Amino acid sequence: MYRTVIILFATVCLSGCKTDGEIDEPTSPDKNEAIVKTKTDNFTMDSSLWDSRMQEGASIIFGDTDSHADDGHILSLVFPGNPALQSTDRTSPEFATEVWTQQALHYGRYEVKVQFARCAADEEVVSGIFTYHNNGEDLNQNGLSDNSEIDIEYLCGEPHLLWLTTWTDSDDAGFRKKTRSINMSTGEMYQTPDGGEDNYDTEYAGNLSTVRLADFPAAQTYYHLGFEWYEDRVRWFMVMDDQEITLWDMTDRTMVPQHAANFMLNVWHAATHWSSGEAGDYPGNDSTLKVDWFNYQPFD
Repeated sequence: MYRTVIILFATVCLSGCKTDGEIDEPTSPDKNEAIVKTKTDNFTMDSSLWDSRMQEGASIIFGDTDSHADDGHILSLVFPGNPALQSTDRTSPEFATEVWTQQALHYGRYEVKVQFARCAADEEVVSGIFTYHNNGEDLNQNGLSDNSEIDIEYLCGEPHLLWLTTWTDSDDAGFRKKTRSINMSTGEMYQTPDGGEDNYDTEYAGNLSTVRLADFPAAQTYYHLGFEWYEDRVRWFMVMDDQEITLWDMTDRTMVPQHAANFMLNVWHAATHWSSGEAGDYPGNDSTLKVDWFNYQPFD
């Protein structure tokens, strides 16, 4: 596995920096691996809970400073900009700047406070907050690899939208997923229709009256987001003015991931704007996902 260790704001490669397509995928947890019972990180200088990877020119800084953070300490994930690259260059999480927990986690409450990566309107960069496990097994024998993934994703080229997704299966043969996108400025929602879990189509699903953030995401602002992962449902939430707002209570048990999974944070380039389908250029400048803190609490 390719790993980096961050010491005094510098990156150190333990096995030689790999770049572009040579970057290894994170190792998924073995199904028998012990599950961490609690996990909290305020991102001072200690990176011992995490593994990481990045392409050449990126950086991962544990203990970076920001006066807008709760305690002034953050984790910075920097995705390197390059004005010479095009929309189709270095796409997908294969080239992400990312960290993931060294041990698998399972059912429980996951919370983070983040400042999303920013980019120009004609560019596209994804900020990812998610769980992930896929080792190629097909325990439910549906012909697809089991994919245990719960996502919160933000694309800076479509700045008002927040994407929430569960995946239960994914490989080269196909996938099963369920998505809700929310326009955080208007509350308008689009969602995977029943029976559409094997494609990317969504349909209008109403209006979330509890969300009206006209300036989302506001500059230099950290947002408190998370999800509760139960055996039979996933509930995403956002905390605003000390009030917890449910963004989606997804109760389709067949679309709830079951395997323990690594918790991950990453930033990467997507070739298109997911809502419009139009091309999104590679960022000309560095894009940085900033994380104030992370907390996981298992259910009793």
